[in-house]
Amino acid sequence: MVLQQKENVAFWGKYVPNSSVTVKGTWGEASSCTSDNDGNWKLLIPTTEAGGPFEIDIITKDTTLTLKDVMIGEVWVCSGQSNMEWRLRSSRDADIEIPSARYPAIRFIRIEPEGLPEPQDDFPSENGAGIWSQCSPETIGDCSGVAYFFGQRLHRRRRRELCRVP
Repeated sequence: MVLQQKENVAFWGKYVPNSSVTVKGTWGEASSCTSDNDGNWKLLIPTTEAGGPFEIDIITKDTTLTLKDVMIGEVWVCSGQSNMEWRLRSSRDADIEIPSARYPAIRFIRIEPEGLPEPQDDFPSENGAGIWSQCSPETIGDCSGVAYFFGQRLHRRRRRELCRVP
């Protein structure tokens, strides 16, 4: 996953009612809260500047869930209609772009469109959707082509900015 850098980012879930939950990142920050009477909990944890990969532990009295390979950086949401659903594997240069898509710092998540009348707390994780992936030739074919080219260009530009010598 990717978390926005230098922000307080939200984590939430369900646990035993009126119980303590702690979220701890290997970048040195932690935050705790108590679940409500229905077991719902939500907290904010500060993030550092861009970097990673990190791990995040979600700690309760009887278990610890560890999220691995977490990056902190810029989070961009690419959303739209049919042009955003166009997959990279369908692009004119897919035979060149997919084999060269080696950007381990770029992560993506594909969320299937759903028209629901009420806000949702989560989304389904089926058929590769709803799962964070590292940009590689094995994973990028089903990514939005528009989102991929945007991310690739942004990544290259940021890399050039970081490599400039003052």
